[in-house]
Amino acid sequence: MRRLGAAIFLGLPAALLLQATGFGKMLYGADVNGVFHHARIVIADALRSGRLPVWDSGTMAGFPLLAALQSAVFYPPSWLCLLLPAGAFWTLSVPVHMALSGFFARAWLRRGLGASEGAALAGAVIFMASGLFATRVLAGHVNYVWAYPWIAAVLWRLERYLAARTFRRGVLLGAAFAMLFLAGVPQFVLFAGFLTLARLALPGTEGRRGAILWPALGLLFCAPQLFPALELAGQMHRGGMDD
Repeated sequence: MRRLGAAIFLGLPAALLLQATGFGKMLYGADVNGVFHHARIVIADALRSGRLPVWDSGTMAGFPLLAALQSAVFYPPSWLCLLLPAGAFWTLSVPVHMALSGFFARAWLRRGLGASEGAALAGAVIFMASGLFATRVLAGHVNYVWAYPWIAAVLWRLERYLAARTFRRGVLLGAAFAMLFLAGVPQFVLFAGFLTLARLALPGTEGRRGAILWPALGLLFCAPQLFPALELAGQMHRGGMDD
């Protein structure tokens, strides 16, 4: 069953990608064309030159790139833009994160909640191929695609920590929250926080303090991304929408 799951989690994204693009083509969407393609080029050029991509002088009259959470400068998988053209990077990141969604969802259902192998596999396939994920891909909502699997990862690591409150499991729980935040969708971080608090509110749950402390430490690890965002959020392209 595990081999079947791995085959589905790897094969289904690859098959859908080839069906959508064929060979030698890239995925696209409004946000990819209008924002993210250019941003990945600027970020990659800055990192190759040994600089942090703090500012993008080619957008509007200048744009605080590092402060924009959606730029996801510190999200580790995004560093592949150093090796790949921006279009190929986005096209590859979709099946990678779709596969991660399946792996994490299966782990949460099977190892976290104790579901049967068949039920966990079915739930993972539904999660990874959901309408929410597909519409974000088609719209070119890069950050939502990146953040989506980490919600399942947070739920998985939370259950594992509550089952045995060890240092290693606490670190992994904090790391899952950090990856979710660095992917650049703060709304998903809020949703994951609500889900965590709801889980901890169940009667008989032990280890509540640690289950809150480790995610907080994970977010503290994101300080290089969080502090510039808090300082310069008003200068971003949506910062003055209420004016």
